[in-house]
Amino acid sequence: MYLLRRAFTLIELLVVIAIIAILIGLLLPAVQKVREAAARTKCQNKLKQLALALHNYHDVNSKFPAGNPTSFTTPLCTTNGSIQNLAGPPWTVTILPYLEAASRFEEFNKTQGFHGSIPDEPSWPQRSPNLTLQQKPNPAFQCPSDPNSRADVPNNNYYGVMGGGSGSGDPNWCSPPAQSGFPQPYYYWVIYSNGVLFQNSKIRITDISDGTTNTFLIGESRYQDPPSSVSIYKATWASAARQHGSNWNRLNNLAATQEPINAHPGGPSLSWDNRAFGSFHPGGCHFARVDGSVSFVRDSIGLTAYRNLGQRADGQVAEVP
Repeated sequence: MYLLRRAFTLIELLVVIAIIAILIGLLLPAVQKVREAAARTKCQNKLKQLALALHNYHDVNSKFPAGNPTSFTTPLCTTNGSIQNLAGPPWTVTILPYLEAASRFEEFNKTQGFHGSIPDEPSWPQRSPNLTLQQKPNPAFQCPSDPNSRADVPNNNYYGVMGGGSGSGDPNWCSPPAQSGFPQPYYYWVIYSNGVLFQNSKIRITDISDGTTNTFLIGESRYQDPPSSVSIYKATWASAARQHGSNWNRLNNLAATQEPINAHPGGPSLSWDNRAFGSFHPGGCHFARVDGSVSFVRDSIGLTAYRNLGQRADGQVAEVP
């Protein structure tokens, strides 16, 4: 006698598939939440290491490094007719010996210029040998939540805080004119000097009268235009100040607490690169303070308090969020 095995009916199979789909749908958010929590912790640790490197630099040199050293003593937005190789190494390169990357630091030729645009424009007469080195990725400056953070992309998610404020009318603020044919705000970058890391800065801890706990040192950015983009202007973690005429002067790897956190919800943007911080973490971004602590600052923070935290000596001590 043969025993007949009863097979699944089509309806039963559909029910099973539906149950599996529901379980996967319930499980995915939990997996993504755990993954984002791990990425946030890793990002926080990276910011901590950068802050410690800046403090070690200060211990040796009695000051923090210049955010973007240039041959000009006046703000870039008041200069004209300059050339690219007058810029020195940005703070991201200067602190390499304090990130256990001394050998990488020695590869750079500090007597030559550092480029602000990657790749450089062929028409510019003086090309620095540092151009190739500036295009090599550095994972120490990459947030794991950023889709651009890959082994083949030299992007930077950690910007020095050059100051903060409301913008126009602020004595510590200036903005170059827009390039012909590209009206603001597309080419609306700004320059501040009331923070810790800015053009030709040489700030000591004793200069931070608002208190090291109440002053931002480094913050997350999602707005750098990396070499993988289609923009005519591109930058890397090692990009210096870009100086090529009055319409192109700008600071790289630096931003100000001017616009709210994540004010621009998109990715790389020349309009927001210098005037806003943001991240791919939901709800805000990380900041390292001058005291070395790192915290997640929500994008709902009051704008006045946020702008005050970007300034070192405005006398308006913001409540720590």
